Amino acid sequence: MKKKYSYILILLLAPIFFSCEEYLDQSPEMGITNEKVFGDYYNFKGFLDRANGLLHNYVYDRMDFGGEIGCYGDEAQHVSAGNGICTRVNKGNWLDCNLPGFRWTLDGEEFDMRHRYREVPAEAAAGIRACNLALENANLLTKFPPEAEYTRVELKNQLIGQAYFLRGWFYFMLIRDFGGLPNMQKSFLSDADFDQYRPEYQESSKWAVQDLDSAISYLPENWNKTASKDNGRVTITTAKAVKEMILLYAASPNSNIPRAQSLSFNGTPEYNLTIAAEAMKTCIEALESAQKTGNRYKMYSTADYNLNFYRLGRDAVSDEAIFQPPIASQQAYMQQSGNGTAWYLPGFDGGWAGSYSVPTHNAVEWFETKDGWQLEDAIAKGSTWNPAMPYDNRDPRLKKFIFCHGDAMLTLKTTSNVGGLPKNLEANQPDGKHFKYEGTANAIFTGYFTAGKFRWPGNNLSDNVTGYARIFPFIRYAQLYLDYAELANELNGPVIAPTGSDVIGNLTAVDAINIVRNRVEMPIVKPEYYASKEKFREYIRLERARELYSEEHRWWDLKRWRVAKEVLSKGIWGAYITSNGSGGFNFGKQQLTTAARVFENKHYWYPFPTSTRNMMSKFEQNPGW
Repeated sequence: MKKKYSYILILLLAPIFFSCEEYLDQSPEMGITNEKVFGDYYNFKGFLDRANGLLHNYVYDRMDFGGEIGCYGDEAQHVSAGNGICTRVNKGNWLDCNLPGFRWTLDGEEFDMRHRYREVPAEAAAGIRACNLALENANLLTKFPPEAEYTRVELKNQLIGQAYFLRGWFYFMLIRDFGGLPNMQKSFLSDADFDQYRPEYQESSKWAVQDLDSAISYLPENWNKTASKDNGRVTITTAKAVKEMILLYAASPNSNIPRAQSLSFNGTPEYNLTIAAEAMKTCIEALESAQKTGNRYKMYSTADYNLNFYRLGRDAVSDEAIFQPPIASQQAYMQQSGNGTAWYLPGFDGGWAGSYSVPTHNAVEWFETKDGWQLEDAIAKGSTWNPAMPYDNRDPRLKKFIFCHGDAMLTLKTTSNVGGLPKNLEANQPDGKHFKYEGTANAIFTGYFTAGKFRWPGNNLSDNVTGYARIFPFIRYAQLYLDYAELANELNGPVIAPTGSDVIGNLTAVDAINIVRNRVEMPIVKPEYYASKEKFREYIRLERARELYSEEHRWWDLKRWRVAKEVLSKGIWGAYITSNGSGGFNFGKQQLTTAARVFENKHYWYPFPTSTRNMMSKFEQNPGW
């Protein structure tokens, strides 16, 4: 059993590097040794850059199916009822699932460095292995470039800091989905005794935090001495932000339910306030660090908001991204044909015919009226919003992110149609052109299409504008304020500030949310929405859903808050728009029964594949699987 167990761990932890791992596997007789790989600065740096390439970019190119993870929750919907997301994930059949986020295999197309079919568990395991090798051989580094602008100590520290950072992030990616795992802070050989009991989430989380603390002690504040090719590399600010994110997850309700109780727990989920206080302190430090870097990190204006997600040309680094995957290949990131961002675009627009994702009406309802009222309160509060024209006079982020009925999906040319369909979205039933296109037996029509995030102007079949690079921020500046608000509210309530900061001031939870809202020209939060900690908790979660829409946060937020079962039981909804006979439309919504989500307590943690689990003795499967 020990031998089998060790074998599977080696498979899981083997790096996905053609050049690096095969390079290291060569015998000394061939002249390739650890000393040659890790003894030279450029070789060492190249090895870590390959590890950076394992950071999963959900918009890397049009073949990355990972972007459909939004369809697991209530944010998006896959249009094909026969797709595996609908038939397996949405139905709760996760065991041995071979869909985005679940894959562990490291063979075949997992090695495709264009990220085709590569998924987080395999990449994270491989990344941990690579970082362990780098850290264990850092003492061999003695050869440095003579022309370097940094000292030898600085150059070595930069590499060590990146290795600690990546190992902490990759480990967090695993425990975020699967729960507590054994300590992986060393490389394991085939004869290692890795047959261990699984720790609880909190113990594993501490190991990730340790790595981020180490990274903070080694990383530079910025890379302004180096060439532009180092733009976007991780910094002290990045490490502090990731540490805060790890602590926020550790403080969240689901992380504080012992594994043995996870299946039966139906009580009131509560935050761990001790860890929340530590996370709050780290969040303040991250905000201070970001502000001290001058103009390196900043929140974009409303007009420049979408620079977070795409940029013309090669320099695809977002100034708002505290942490983003590296730009490893110009060709891989750039749109090279009319296919575009395929899982966001329908078939008539250059995407995958019958196999793509669309926004839900659930998500559309998150966006308030322009004067700051939630839709259910707007009329009673005297809002200027008119429910007969429901998509007008709304939070401007709605139209930045989502095409609604009547919106022009072509903006750059005078073309009157795209793929033979009108450029203005016709979602009305049963005669709307786009409804007819999607209204087939095997389609799930929500009435919406994806707009701005990751889809630049002209990113469609008719305009066919190319030359843009896609960006996927893991953590944006705005997220730090959202995290701050969540933590401050849990610790102090809505209007009492935590211990102040000379740099960011004495911000309350309400203040932090207002910073995010003001950037998109939304009014400050209405007092009705922060009348209590509980009331404001729900509001913060909605603001987070709005601001971070389609950035792969919602699915994990629902789980860490321990509310996914409740939220998803309310159903997935689409627009229900019909002609009123007078040239106008009646607007409503309908529950999409074929899009129902099955979510039980066992689904708060992903299952380990059966084939892997059967090779283990002490190692426990997650409850319910």
